[in-house]
Amino acid sequence: MKGLPLDTSAPPTRDHRPGAAPLVFALVVFALVLSSCSVATETTGSGGSSSGNGTTSASSLSGTGAPTSTTTTRVPPPPPAPVNYSRPGPYEVGFTTLSLGDRSVRVFYPASSTGLDGLERLTSYRPGDAYPPEVAALLSATVPPLVADLPLDAYLDAPINDEGPFPVILQSHGAGGSNLYSSQHLRQEASWGFVVAAPDHLSRNEIASVANQWGGTPTDLDDLANSLAALVTANASPDSVLGGGLDTQRVGVEGHSAGAAAAYLFALAEPRVKVWIGQAPAPAVSPAGAEPPLDRPAMIVAADADALVSLGLAQTQYDGITPPKRLVVVQRAGHSTFLDRCQAIFAAGGLASFLETYPQLAALLEGSGDGCAPGNVDPVAAAELIDHVMIAQYRLAFGDDPTDVSLDPAYLARTFPEAFASEQADPPQATSSPVPRPSATIPGALESTTVPASAP
Repeated sequence: MKGLPLDTSAPPTRDHRPGAAPLVFALVVFALVLSSCSVATETTGSGGSSSGNGTTSASSLSGTGAPTSTTTTRVPPPPPAPVNYSRPGPYEVGFTTLSLGDRSVRVFYPASSTGLDGLERLTSYRPGDAYPPEVAALLSATVPPLVADLPLDAYLDAPINDEGPFPVILQSHGAGGSNLYSSQHLRQEASWGFVVAAPDHLSRNEIASVANQWGGTPTDLDDLANSLAALVTANASPDSVLGGGLDTQRVGVEGHSAGAAAAYLFALAEPRVKVWIGQAPAPAVSPAGAEPPLDRPAMIVAADADALVSLGLAQTQYDGITPPKRLVVVQRAGHSTFLDRCQAIFAAGGLASFLETYPQLAALLEGSGDGCAPGNVDPVAAAELIDHVMIAQYRLAFGDDPTDVSLDPAYLARTFPEAFASEQADPPQATSSPVPRPSATIPGALESTTVPASAP
């Protein structure tokens, strides 16, 4: 131990006062003893000691010499904040097509952030291209909202962004539908870091509906399997704009109506599929009858005014799915609310007036206009909710988001008040948004928790 240094620069003097020598000697001894005592502390970066309970203490050399204590509060990290996935994602979007022989696959994907100036930029698409040209011309003259151009923003054949590899999503369109009709939705998913591929099901697309030529092979399940195989091939090709950018072991599948059923059956047979999402899903059955419950994360997005797939039927399907699962309900929505062209139909005041004028088109117009009339939710607001919950579900299932905070029903009710009706979750919602609302969730109280938009 090291004592206090003594100043020897001046010659010693003799103090002739009585008792001075003993007194000086005592003071010197006291100083040596005091300086030789070490101050035992565990530093935390500033000389204090941590007791493990948030209290920092240090010995005092002034006053009485008693230790002084300071208390610091350990601030827990803030809860994760929800992200609004209805907003544009961080990536520009590329668009390309893959060939499956007599049918095509439309692919949207995160594009490279450089070299886009020299590429063709798509600013719209034409739903009428789903029909034979003569039918499209007839509808353009009679029911223009069905075939009106819709906005889109994508770069044709742009190189895929090098921040990948990105998860893959396969989309299956509905019966009498087209892989064109959800282009805005697929583009939004791609902007958040997914490669989204939608095959044209010739066995049940719009042309099959118009010509009444349903079925045949390849089936819609074949189309999904062949699309995934084509993506694997493109990923391995240095000549493909998709080359090296896909994570083909992290796959999600989604579908609308009959497409949801096809996606469900495909997920049962394909182990690479990690999550399934059904929009207004038709029941998934095969010639052998109902299929077993899906054993991986699942979500159903249903419309409460759907005339084709009722909310009750969607609820029955939800009840039969193995957890983890979610059911999100869009209020004042119908079967066609999920399709891009609902926007043009809604803006035209629905299809009722066209149905009166052209009753011979009833089979086409009744289904196409379901959920797109005055009194229904604005389809733009509905699309924002649908995009958000589906992207949040994918990110949760793929491990990109550590919690389900972006699916908190209180957050959904605040952020999408015009479209959000309710949510059920099993297991129940485990997180709350940064500004929780009373009764937003009841963890552990029920197998599933339903929170209406009008909840306090």
